[in-house]
Amino acid sequence: MAFGVPFKMKPEYSQIPNGSEDGSEPASPLPFGSEGRPRKTWLQLLTHPALSWTLTAIFASISLILAMALDRDPPAGNGLGTFADGYKTDFVTARPLIQVSQTRFTGGPAFKENGEMYIPNPSPLMYVGDPALHPEIDYNWGNLTWGRYVLISKEEAIATWGESHIEPYWDKTRGGYVAGFDVFHTLHCLNNIRKALNPSFYGTGSHQHGEGEHETRSSPETTAMHQDHCIEQLRQYVMCSGDMTPIGTRYYPGLGRNYVESDVPHTCRSIEPLRRWMVDRYDGGSAVKPVF
Repeated sequence: MAFGVPFKMKPEYSQIPNGSEDGSEPASPLPFGSEGRPRKTWLQLLTHPALSWTLTAIFASISLILAMALDRDPPAGNGLGTFADGYKTDFVTARPLIQVSQTRFTGGPAFKENGEMYIPNPSPLMYVGDPALHPEIDYNWGNLTWGRYVLISKEEAIATWGESHIEPYWDKTRGGYVAGFDVFHTLHCLNNIRKALNPSFYGTGSHQHGEGEHETRSSPETTAMHQDHCIEQLRQYVMCSGDMTPIGTRYYPGLGRNYVESDVPHTCRSIEPLRRWMVDRYDGGSAVKPVF
């Protein structure tokens, strides 16, 4: 998908009557007015001191009003880009992949007449539950975040970090500049917190870094620090999005009070095009070749 400047129709022009070469208005055919006084030309009127000050005051007022309006209601994106078209901080090569749509959230609880909680609209794919009973949970999470760190070209690295700042991002074990979309890093963090809530199945004191041949395990102390990092990442990620979708509270007779109803439509970027791009860039046809 490519972006281009919209084609504009060629404007039509009409011939301007001939005037003097210095650009002033042509002289009036009548040198005197009906009262016998010399007729003033437009140039004389426009250069009159009183009129000049009046026009200056008018233009200054208009400029002030426009400045106040722009400060109160800045242009779309305020120079930073938009959610639908991409922000300046979004990875430049993948911006054309952005697709925006309304998506109704799932997984919110409701209550039966007897007060029992249930999930009326579960996710089509399982991301929560007992991993011992549902091994597809781990598969779905792995499929969601696999290949999240990819090799990018030097040009992409320069566009991302600036030409004078790319050196630290060279990974000698991968043979190139490595980066990933923050959405998948954040999902990885969320998955690790999910695992930490189920120590009987996943164990404690060990955290996975990387994937496949790049996988390593950390100490319990480092794992605890990483969990704190993940919580901070999620906090900032949620606060950064500033989602203003209204979430109401609904009355349930079986509960005897209102309870939050979170299964409502949200405006979202489609994750699947981004995931497909990531997987293909990791080991598909668009993968950047390593340099050793």
